[in-house]
Amino acid sequence: YLTLWKYGGIYLDLDVVVIQSLEGLPPNYAGSESSRNVAAGVLSFSSEGTGHELAKLCLEDLRDNFRGSDWGYNGPGVITRLLRRICGVEEAKDMLTEECQGFKVYPTEAFYAIPWWNWTMYFDEGSTEDVLSRSRSSYVIHVWNKHSVHNKIPIGARAPYLLFAQKYCPKVFEECDEFF
Repeated sequence: YLTLWKYGGIYLDLDVVVIQSLEGLPPNYAGSESSRNVAAGVLSFSSEGTGHELAKLCLEDLRDNFRGSDWGYNGPGVITRLLRRICGVEEAKDMLTEECQGFKVYPTEAFYAIPWWNWTMYFDEGSTEDVLSRSRSSYVIHVWNKHSVHNKIPIGARAPYLLFAQKYCPKVFEECDEFF
């Protein structure tokens, strides 16, 4: 949040693959990861005005409420608490209809079409068509590295994550020998 406050811009978790340009999106946004919560894996704040002020409020929340052993409280918890306060609603699904004070919350399919509890779908060849279908209107796929970190996909498999990597990260993909 500090870098976004200071400079503005887009933050992406390292375990996302961009599959559609983010250029046409508004300057201030995040995506819901469920009907209840907003996620912090994709965030955008402008360097001035609304985005700058909201990033400052996120920093203040972290300063006042940091819990070293609870990553969810410090990541998605921060942006969810802020948006609940400024939007005046409790559920992320109720933040989707219009911007909350200049901040847009996108529906789950924009950034989190496959929820964290279904992360294995990205590695399962039997889920390929379902994942491709669900991700059709997504800007990114998020492979939930907290859960998937130890999974390897053999080169040549038709697992969804491998197909996305091959198409959208060709230089990285080319460096892989046996596994991705």
